[in-house]
Amino acid sequence: MDVVGFLVRPSQTKGFSPHRDRQPEDWTPKGVPPDTGSTFKADGMAKYVTLWAALTDANPENSCLHFVPRRVDPGYSAGDPDQGDPMLRIFQDKAAFQSIRSAPVTAGGCTFHTHRTIHWGSAGRRTADVAPRIALSFGGLGVLA
Repeated sequence: MDVVGFLVRPSQTKGFSPHRDRQPEDWTPKGVPPDTGSTFKADGMAKYVTLWAALTDANPENSCLHFVPRRVDPGYSAGDPDQGDPMLRIFQDKAAFQSIRSAPVTAGGCTFHTHRTIHWGSAGRRTADVAPRIALSFGGLGVLA
């Protein structure tokens, strides 16, 4: 199981840049075929899910998660090409940015997302007088086997 802690002070730091939690190089050493489809069950349920738990309020003022929905992400199920940026494939025009979803979470709440969901932690407002965002992330490759 992976456990990651996050402390974001808007006046000093920002969240992670856009990413997927797992790529083929993460699961093929575990004996799972490299194609993205092998990381989902027959019913479409992901074999790897991340739980992101807010220990303090997480909102746009102090940094919260942002997600790209599966329906607008051509690489979610098909996989990403070896060359090129997945974000550039998604955001080919200005209207595509309307698909981004912000996920404010109150202290004690959580979000779940799959290994294929592109997500990131935003930069909070540097001038805002807010408490830092503190969160934990839990995920495990063991469920891929």
